[in-house]
Amino acid sequence: MGGRAVGNPYTLVLDAGTSRARCFVFDSEGGVASSRSRRWNYVESGEAYSLAREWEPDALWQEICALICECIAASEIQAKDIGA
Repeated sequence: MGGRAVGNPYTLVLDAGTSRARCFVFDSEGGVASSRSRRWNYVESGEAYSLAREWEPDALWQEICALICECIAASEIQAKDIGA
């Protein structure tokens, strides 16, 4: 079945990497409607292993929420258009 999906034709994807978070909005044909990224802000702690990274959970959640909002706004769709 070809064409545009009925209902909510967009999909939002988050990629939480080691140095940054990325957000993508895809249309029903797999095209990128928008994408945004942000570098993670780590908490410096002398207690953690030298290569370990720590985050402050509330600040991390706020960064993720802001990233999602930016990506949706850049796609020029409404959040209700996202099905997954």
